[in-house]
Amino acid sequence: MTVTLSHKIELKANNKFKTYCRKAFGVSRFTWNWVLERVNDKRERKEKIDVLELKKEFNHIKRRQYPFVMEVTKYASQQPFIFLKRALSQFFDDLKSDKSSSKRKGFPVFKKKRYSSGSFYIGGDLVVVKNGSEIKDKRFGASDNKPYLHIPKFGWVMLREEIRFPGKINSVTISQDGDKFFASFSIETSEIVYEGTHKENAQEALCGCDWGVKDLLTLSNGIKVKGSKHLKRRQRQLARQQRKLAKKQHPRTKGDKTPKSKNYIKQSRKVGVSYLTLGEATPALSGGEAQRLKLAYEMETPLQGSVFVFDEPTIGLHPQDVKKLILIFDHLIQLGATVIVIEHDLELVTNCDYIIDMGPWGGKEGGRVVVEGTPEAVAANSENITGRYLKQVLAEDK
Repeated sequence: MTVTLSHKIELKANNKFKTYCRKAFGVSRFTWNWVLERVNDKRERKEKIDVLELKKEFNHIKRRQYPFVMEVTKYASQQPFIFLKRALSQFFDDLKSDKSSSKRKGFPVFKKKRYSSGSFYIGGDLVVVKNGSEIKDKRFGASDNKPYLHIPKFGWVMLREEIRFPGKINSVTISQDGDKFFASFSIETSEIVYEGTHKENAQEALCGCDWGVKDLLTLSNGIKVKGSKHLKRRQRQLARQQRKLAKKQHPRTKGDKTPKSKNYIKQSRKVGVSYLTLGEATPALSGGEAQRLKLAYEMETPLQGSVFVFDEPTIGLHPQDVKKLILIFDHLIQLGATVIVIEHDLELVTNCDYIIDMGPWGGKEGGRVVVEGTPEAVAANSENITGRYLKQVLAEDK
């Protein structure tokens, strides 16, 4: 008996490979949208939908009308037809089933260009993995003890780790997540290998946990623990603030030429969230982004007597943007507001008027006031850990 396993490995991607991947992502996305547009036309005219016939039509004209698809692996422009055929089959099967509307698969939609994500497929017949010592191309300069994956019409790319499972490689999906690139291998192996690499823990004493925002945590056995009511309430509050920010004058769609209002641009740049897109899911924001987005709205309201409490607002910020955030806090204080910050960033801590250092450790070993006072007073107290580091930063500033 055979078992199909997946193994996702990070790739060591240089700029040349990133450019190739984005071309392949674009070809895959273009092909999907091309065939889906024709499927929608046939559906409106109530004609028979044959994805394989559309594939033949595309292959007949691609060299003449779309020569750019030939610059990357052939699978980037062929596999989308198979994926779309599966999606359509699933959609029509669900319509005939007794499933509730909430559990049915929706009709396929057009794909949008995304700079930080994408994927393309490579069939098993073109997948080659070798160690550096086995690569004969002297110009490549591969490390002898490192594994490499051959990408069609590009070359060799280093894998960050060895493939764990022996067996036949059915396919590889190259994907991007943020600034990292991955290869997801589909490997057909024996049941003996599966049992040897996926041993069950009889006592169930170990369990992996993935902390999140939408769900409080997800266990490795698939169990999800929902977030607290307090967290959900804050998410709703943030969603309301996003809607208020969205009411300011700015482009609503990609082709909209409406200029952004000065207030929209000014507040977004000040708090470092101008890169966020309208409609981005609230749970996808980090804690720092959420707080800074809220701050963009509050800065246009009367602040006399207001109290702001921030929990590590520097999360995700570049050191240069931390300095901008400090200037914003100074501006809030000048307008009559009080700012309380829970923070570990020393650049921000040294700019506070008054520090209360809680500790000395976490959990049961903490929870008491170790020292309090101005940054200079805390730095002069050599008995606390924070003071030692503050002393170094203050010395560098002088």
